[in-house]
Amino acid sequence: MKILALALASFTATMDPGCGAAVGANNANGPGDGGGGTDTSAGVGAADCGKLGTHTFCEDFAGALPGRFDAESTSGGALALGAGQAKDASSALDASLLHVSTSTRTFARLHKDFVIRGSHFVLAFAERVDPSCVGSADLVQTGTLSANGNRYFLAVAHGNDSDSIVETSLESGVYTQAHKLAARIPRGAWTRVVLDADLSRQTVDLSVDGAIVVQGEPLKYAPTAASQVPAIDVGVLTDNITWNPSACTVELDDVTFDVHL
Repeated sequence: MKILALALASFTATMDPGCGAAVGANNANGPGDGGGGTDTSAGVGAADCGKLGTHTFCEDFAGALPGRFDAESTSGGALALGAGQAKDASSALDASLLHVSTSTRTFARLHKDFVIRGSHFVLAFAERVDPSCVGSADLVQTGTLSANGNRYFLAVAHGNDSDSIVETSLESGVYTQAHKLAARIPRGAWTRVVLDADLSRQTVDLSVDGAIVVQGEPLKYAPTAASQVPAIDVGVLTDNITWNPSACTVELDDVTFDVHL
C-alpha cells in the first residue's frame, strides 16, 4: 500500500490541480469467495495456436520481435529473444531493465491493440521473474490489460510487501486500487498466470499454475460501458518513487489473449 501511495503521488504531481486522485488497497477475494473463475474457452475471432490451443491472439516468441504484437516500447530497458531460460525448447521473451537514478519508471514491453469489441477479457502468459527485480520501493508489472481508450488498466504486479492486481483509472483523474493477493506469485521459476476481467460483472479473477487465487473480486473503477476495445502489454514495467528502480530481468512465454462478448 505504501509503495502504491508513493507512486501515485509522483504521477499526480504533474497533473491539472482540478483532477481527482485516490489510492487504496484491499485483500482480494480468495477461491470460493466470489463467483466466476478463469475462463478457458476460445474468444471471438479465435484461431488455431498449435500447442497453445485456440485463442483470439497468441504469441510463443518463435520468430523475430515484435512477432504478432504491434510494437516494442522501452525506457531504460531492452527486449530480446533468448533460449537460455526458455520455458520449453523454443525461445522466450527476455525483458530487461537497467538500474537508473534519473527516473521513477523504467519499462521494456510489447504492445498489442485490438479492434474486436467485448466485455470479458482473458490474458494468460508464462513468466519467470528474477527475485532481484523487486527492491524495497519497486512495483514491478509483467502483464497488463487496458481498455476505455487507454484510460483503464489492470496489471499483474509484484511488490516488496505483497503481490497484487493493480487497477488504475485515468477517467477525470488518477484512481488506483491494489487488490492484494493472499500469497506472492512465485519468483525465479516459470509460472503460468491467467488474468480474467469481466467488465459486465465488474469482477476480476486470477489463477496461478492452474490454481484460482482470486475469484469474483469486485473492480472499483471499472468503465461505465462494459463493451470495450482492449489492448495488452507484456514485459516488465517498474515504478519507484525514490528514483532508484532496480535492475530487472523477466522472461515471458506462451502469451494468449481472448475477447468474449
